[in-house]
Amino acid sequence: MTSNNEKSDLISKLSSKEPFTRLEAAASLAWSKDESSVKALIKALDDENSLVRKQAASSLGLTENGQAVAPLIKSLRNEKDEVVAEEVKDALILLDSIAVDALVKLLDDKLPEIRATSASILGNIGDSNSISPLITALKDSDSTVRRNSACSLGWIKSHEAVEALLEVLNDTDSDVRNEAARALKDINHSSTIQPLLDILTKEDCNFNLLAIWLLGELKAKKAIPQLVQLLKNNDITFRGKVAIALGKIGAEEAVEALVMSLKDQSIRVRQNSAIALGNIRSKKAVIPLIVALKDESEEVRNSTAHALCLIQEDPQKHTVRDLSTIENNFRKNTLISLGRVNTNSNIEPLLGKNNDKKFNIDIEKYKVTAKDLTKVVKSMASWALNKINISNKSKPESLKKP
Repeated sequence: MTSNNEKSDLISKLSSKEPFTRLEAAASLAWSKDESSVKALIKALDDENSLVRKQAASSLGLTENGQAVAPLIKSLRNEKDEVVAEEVKDALILLDSIAVDALVKLLDDKLPEIRATSASILGNIGDSNSISPLITALKDSDSTVRRNSACSLGWIKSHEAVEALLEVLNDTDSDVRNEAARALKDINHSSTIQPLLDILTKEDCNFNLLAIWLLGELKAKKAIPQLVQLLKNNDITFRGKVAIALGKIGAEEAVEALVMSLKDQSIRVRQNSAIALGNIRSKKAVIPLIVALKDESEEVRNSTAHALCLIQEDPQKHTVRDLSTIENNFRKNTLISLGRVNTNSNIEPLLGKNNDKKFNIDIEKYKVTAKDLTKVVKSMASWALNKINISNKSKPESLKKP
């Protein structure tokens, strides 16, 4: 506890000619709530040294004193040093509800950057009294203000903001639309689902894509029938986004449609369908995914191997004979899959008899030698064997301990 004499000494040091002395005094006055200390710190907000100003702002944020709000807002307007300005924002956040009324008024400021900053700070404070003003700010003429307001409403997680945020999904600015979608995800309220389903019937591409993404993030089971139909959409982007959304929802009902999408003309759609089937973890998808291991695209094959791993199915007996002709990444994923699916069958074919020429890898890029590659493959195989608890006696000769 700092005595009154000590506080008086610290306040006097704020007028020292030595910047470091002023800095130490400003730091020592943190948490001081008496009027004389607060006034001294407020005065220090105009110090010629940026470090002193920064510390003064930081200390004022800890005072819990309403007198600090107006001077901090003045600094918010006038401060040229970005580091100090950030500290001023943090100080206002620390003052919490004490600063809300003043910050709400700033939402009507003539300067858009002040309005945008105020919207952001209000979101960090999270006071319910700022919800209605932030909803109004969603219609601000400045896109940054609208974006920050949407973001803040997401942080506050206000159900009152759902209707307004849904309207913002059709904003002219993509950043604003995306922030509104993220806010709706954070709020995660049931009233969001039906309006999103209604959006899917409209022709606005951006609007629909956001709705698809959001339905996936919200795990909206109600959306499954409509999303399955959209897997037949002519737009490749649509089909890819829909596949991912169905995977996030965990839509068992969509497995058949996603399996069909494994044959889509688009690599991205096939890859996303494999990812989705892995996320759904349906045993019905195992055989189609095994077939997809022979896809012409490396990306699709890798995603398929990972999907099989997630489903906890052993792909080895179906794929061992093909491993010598596919890329190192796929072989690695298969090894990892074997380690996770708890199989105890022989994995000698996975090693390719240590023939490094079987690996399609840019040696120069990775700065490794053919000998190094052999060690890497052995290491991965050993990891898989350890995971599946195969005894040393049953291990392939090339992996047995000396």
